[in-house]
Amino acid sequence: MQLIRCKSWLLFAALALAAPEVSAKLSVDPVPASAELNDALAAKRYDEAMTLARREHEACVAGKGSDPCVGLLALQSDALTAWAVDHGDFDRDEKREGMALRTARLLHAQVNRLKGFDGPIFASAFGNLGEMLSLYGRPVEGEQYLRDGLRYNIVRAMEFQGTERLSDAALRTSLLRLTRNLALQGRNEEARGYLAAADSLLSTLAMMGSPEAKRALPDFLAVAALVPGEAAGGAADYIEAAAGYEWEREHKGEGWDPDDWAAVRGRLARDEIAFLARSGNMAKAVARFDAEPDLLRGGRGASRLEFLTRLGAALVAEGRANEGDPILAEAMPVVDTTWDRSDDRRIDAHAARGAAILALDPAQRADAAAEYRQAVSGAVARVEAADTTEGLVRAVRRYRPVFEGLLGALLPEAASSLTRGEAFEAAQWSSIGETAATLAKVSARTSRSDGPVAERERFREEVRASVASLNREIAQWLSVPGSPDTDRELLGRFYLRDVDAVMDEMSTEEIAAIDPAYDQLVKPRPIAAERLQALLDKDEAVLFFLSDERGTSVFVLTLSGFTWHRSTLTRDALAKSVERLRGQIKRDLRERWAGSVDNFDEQLARNLYQELIAPIETSLGGATRLMTVTPGPLSSLPLTLLVIAGADTQKPQFLIDRY
Repeated sequence: MQLIRCKSWLLFAALALAAPEVSAKLSVDPVPASAELNDALAAKRYDEAMTLARREHEACVAGKGSDPCVGLLALQSDALTAWAVDHGDFDRDEKREGMALRTARLLHAQVNRLKGFDGPIFASAFGNLGEMLSLYGRPVEGEQYLRDGLRYNIVRAMEFQGTERLSDAALRTSLLRLTRNLALQGRNEEARGYLAAADSLLSTLAMMGSPEAKRALPDFLAVAALVPGEAAGGAADYIEAAAGYEWEREHKGEGWDPDDWAAVRGRLARDEIAFLARSGNMAKAVARFDAEPDLLRGGRGASRLEFLTRLGAALVAEGRANEGDPILAEAMPVVDTTWDRSDDRRIDAHAARGAAILALDPAQRADAAAEYRQAVSGAVARVEAADTTEGLVRAVRRYRPVFEGLLGALLPEAASSLTRGEAFEAAQWSSIGETAATLAKVSARTSRSDGPVAERERFREEVRASVASLNREIAQWLSVPGSPDTDRELLGRFYLRDVDAVMDEMSTEEIAAIDPAYDQLVKPRPIAAERLQALLDKDEAVLFFLSDERGTSVFVLTLSGFTWHRSTLTRDALAKSVERLRGQIKRDLRERWAGSVDNFDEQLARNLYQELIAPIETSLGGATRLMTVTPGPLSSLPLTLLVIAGADTQKPQFLIDRY
């Protein structure tokens, strides 16, 4: 982290001390904007600014052609992007891309055709496109554009003098945009570096008494809340991230205009509640809201929308659905037009709304399922966008409650074949975890042992082995008493160096380009029910079990049939039963190595059979061979131990006796 801080201060020093540079100008002089348009942008009246910019740009193109009017197009893109950040993109086409994203693409394409350079125009062309792609849930695609936008903003800032450089809002915005993008990707170390650079700029402005520091504080803190803390290794405490705001609050907004301070204080308090809920601290979020319920009446744009959805979700999670549901109901009409379907905020909002509906009236399952379907659609897009196996596992863990929520909202008894297939795929997405990913990679390496990807993997393993061997030798030298400090320092530089920090895991895009078949194995994906059925023989059946907080789903697939049963046995209840049976088996084996089952609870094993197997046994269609998929609690209990009859006799009949 010290290195990151150093880099941030180097950026600050470069901005503060570097001599102005004169960049090559565009081959055409951009037509300037009207004073009215500039005033609207300065006052952040973006709805007015984008209308004025569009009119001025269209009139300019009609009279002068496109190249001289690129500056007006850049201002139009600036206004549209700022509006989209607060209110969402609009006027979407058949590709589901709105006006702000289309304009950003148009500006970027036009700038790439121009000869010469113009700092503000180039910064807008790349920065706005990167920001819009991030808003559309495509941060990996948008990252390079944001990096280019930051570079161009640094170049343009060199044309300013002294504090004018430090207070440049466009430069600060580009730093925060890239920070947010990296945080969305989970690349927190890099995000902290760029956040530290923005922090350096703001801290310097504050020390100089610049009013720009206060105006920039809310946007900075909103991004800071997204970046996990350094010390805890997890999400930073919001108060720690918002130390500047806490100082202002302690001083009761000293130095602020009263109206400005009231708005800023409310904005930051709502952001704090949203952050607490987003990071899983639902009880804290609700307690913070209870201390200041008037916060519901303030705020605007995307900040208020996220506050409403996160607060609504927290209230539902804390058993106060009667309060959370009206808040979510107010927000939902705006959610779908503001955030893209793969945006975490939209996914979580729909999932919370589905949970609220079920909590208030379980009979309204159709409405709840509609909300969960929206959430699942976005979650699948996010999972499929993961560029490594580990990334896929993290994404599945993040969205597992969404997939399980859909299963809890659907009714198996009334489900059509399409709905059963939908539930089966959701269950598979939920069960893809570390074990599935590891098995996929192992099978991939085994089945593709002669391919180019396998050669790359073998090379990585050889490097790992070499590093481990070197570490062992260095550790022996370091442990020798009296070794010179210079030798210890030199050896310490090479000790425990992680090969993965030097040799990043290949992304799925790289794998697919080298070997598409390997890629299919490395990233587990659901298989359609009909495709699985086609692989079965007449005497075979697949049983897929998935338990969640509301119950357990059992899917039965045979060559000619597909059944879905839903048990009321929750994941916690099932885990307790499994643990009890396993404990009895372990104790019995310790006491009687002959394999006696005197301590085995046959009645409990019978109850599990009655709850999970008996209701679907008629759907097995005469199958005698069962292939079971048992993620979760059942993974640690052989199903062959379930008792199908005679639990109260000396010779109980077990499942293995029948199949």
